[in-house]
Amino acid sequence: MEKLLIAETKDSPFVQFDTKTNIFSISGVCHPENVTKFYDPIIDWIERYKEEIKETKLTKPIQLSIFFKYINSASYKYLLTFLQLVEGFTHIGVPVEVIWYYEPEDIDMKEAGIELFDFSGVKLPYICKVKTD
Repeated sequence: MEKLLIAETKDSPFVQFDTKTNIFSISGVCHPENVTKFYDPIIDWIERYKEEIKETKLTKPIQLSIFFKYINSASYKYLLTFLQLVEGFTHIGVPVEVIWYYEPEDIDMKEAGIELFDFSGVKLPYICKVKTD
């Protein structure tokens, strides 16, 4: 399966999901004009990749890196749906680790990451890290 690559815009983040390395990255500002139009291809890709892994029985761990400079509430809801789908990989034997990056001075974004995992019901191992580059 080909990797997913979505270019960053002023309203939407850069997205790269690489099936060769199983490193998935989302970074940038996330307040697209049409949230459904932005997230639907991502959700569709994740569902197709999960089916492919079921068929091939691959178990290479997935590392998901997330770094938002800003995320609006509509995108946050879609992100939760996305993470629930990613959590589904663990049910088919694929470990997943999430790294939630935030700017050193952006405590709100750090707390958004903690809340997303601690209060959403998504059971994925995650760490919050300061973005240094």
